[in-house]
Amino acid sequence: MDDVIAGSRNCASSAIMIGRETFAPGNIGVFWGARFRNELLDTFNGDLDVQGIHREDYPANLVDYHIGGSDTGADSCARTIEQYAAKCPDSKIFVSGYSLVAYKCVNRVSDTARKQIKALVVFGSEEILMDDVQPVPEGITLKNYCVENTTAPDVVCTTTLTSGIDLPNSVGEVVSQLKDSFASLKDVATNEDQLKEVASIPGLLLTELPAALPWIAKDIAQGKIRRWMILPPHMVYGLNGMTTEAAAWMASVASK
Repeated sequence: MDDVIAGSRNCASSAIMIGRETFAPGNIGVFWGARFRNELLDTFNGDLDVQGIHREDYPANLVDYHIGGSDTGADSCARTIEQYAAKCPDSKIFVSGYSLVAYKCVNRVSDTARKQIKALVVFGSEEILMDDVQPVPEGITLKNYCVENTTAPDVVCTTTLTSGIDLPNSVGEVVSQLKDSFASLKDVATNEDQLKEVASIPGLLLTELPAALPWIAKDIAQGKIRRWMILPPHMVYGLNGMTTEAAAWMASVASK
């Protein structure tokens, strides 16, 4: 989308703005985001502009996670969509996120540009557990992908298994779960960029967890600890076929 906004490339028939997952490098990441981008381009036969939220505006860190998505990231996302819509008034626009920032983004887009947004597509979204998540504006379809496996669901988004979950009751347990879950990415890493991300996560956790500990303790006390249960099922959206399904669904929407 940046190239089109700059005038160095023509508009595609459709475009998508992507908010990457926590700790992911670059603008779209190297696990879910990279796979989703490739599947989208294949499904749309290349007639799609793909853009990640600018990294300098959207650090995708634990602070932003706790507040329900980055404000600067949402502003950047909305600004890019508005600029693209002005250049490409006939293009259909989608917003997607492994991230709550996507909800904030669609609510900050101007009324004129918002008319071009066809859908908000989210993966493993924690909006049911967060405080003050903004509703999806009228006219935008919400498509929410969640691992609802009854034996190993994605706890932060499941709506079918809301009881019988073994919740941690101490900050130490939560921290241990987070470390183990992010470490599990090494089992599915298939290239050098993914291995680099896996290697960087322990340092990021060491840096960011101290600030998050009071929030985790408060959420335990208030019965809201599910929002921190980022378990292995939350890590597989680029590997379990849901990105393929989402790409096909978006193409069907764009064709109407």
